[in-house]
Parts: sequence; structure tokens; C-alpha cells
Amino acid sequence: MDAKAEVVSERTKLFIRRERVRRELIRTRPGETICLRYEQVEMLLKWMKELELRVKGLEERIKRYGIKDV
Repeated sequence: MDAKAEVVSERTKLFIRRERVRRELIRTRPGETICLRYEQVEMLLKWMKELELRVKGLEERIKRYGIKDV
């Protein structure tokens, strides 16, 4: 049971970190230069890759099973 709780807490921590960075980015104005720490950039790149893989998987399912609305 501890392993499951640990996974959930890691997911929660990751969500919170992502949400903090997202909110920081939302506050920026168009044309404004921002500085991100290495950890933030690394997290954003991993997040983007994860989202790209998720979209790719959904597109493959749509093609395979012929589902038009997701």
C-alpha cells in the first residue's frame, strides 16, 4: 500500500510543480523576457514530450478504431 501512496504523492508533487511554473508563465506579458531555472526548463520539456506522446497515442487510437469524436 505504501508504494501506491508514494506514486500518488509523486504525481501530486509533480502536478503542483507544473502548476506553479504554469502560473508564473501566465503572469508574463507579451514581449516580456523571463528567466527560468534549469529545473523548470527540464520539467517543461519533459511535460511537453509527455503531452506529445499522449496526443500521438490518441490519434493512433482514432485511426485504428475509426472514432471520430474524442
